Amino acid sequence: MNTTSNDFAKQGRDFADKTADKVQSGIRDARQTAIKVGDKLSSEVEGARSQSGPHEAAMTSAIAAETPIRTGVKLTPFDEAFRNDPYPVLERLRDAEPIHRDEALSRWFVTGFENVREVLRNKDLSNDINKALPNSYAGRIAANAKESGMSITIGSMIFMDDR
Repeated sequence: MNTTSNDFAKQGRDFADKTADKVQSGIRDARQTAIKVGDKLSSEVEGARSQSGPHEAAMTSAIAAETPIRTGVKLTPFDEAFRNDPYPVLERLRDAEPIHRDEALSRWFVTGFENVREVLRNKDLSNDINKALPNSYAGRIAANAKESGMSITIGSMIFMDDR
């Protein structure tokens, strides 16, 4: 390798290191934001529980314990019950886990007006599919779209941040 090749290799490594640092920083910021939102929500839920009587709280927790929280494909239109009527599923999710981590598909569900509003206004978070981590739900959608020749779908306004 000549000096120019070495310089390019060093520049490439430096760029990769800086990019990795930015990604890690973004992940840390997103986790901190999720924790803050979760803590805020937990205190709100506890406040609401303390305002209800013991019978209402017992009834709510008994019903919640009977109905498991759906995850993975069961929280997508690929599940027939969800596709036909998603509202009971989403209500259960909002009542039991307003901020829900779906490990099966590597994604987050944030329910409730104020929580969603806070996430959407946070500039540290993004719904731009082109900025998604490769192993995330959105990252896998982007990779599949590119591989199958459907990359035009990635330009949809659904996958863009408000600029």
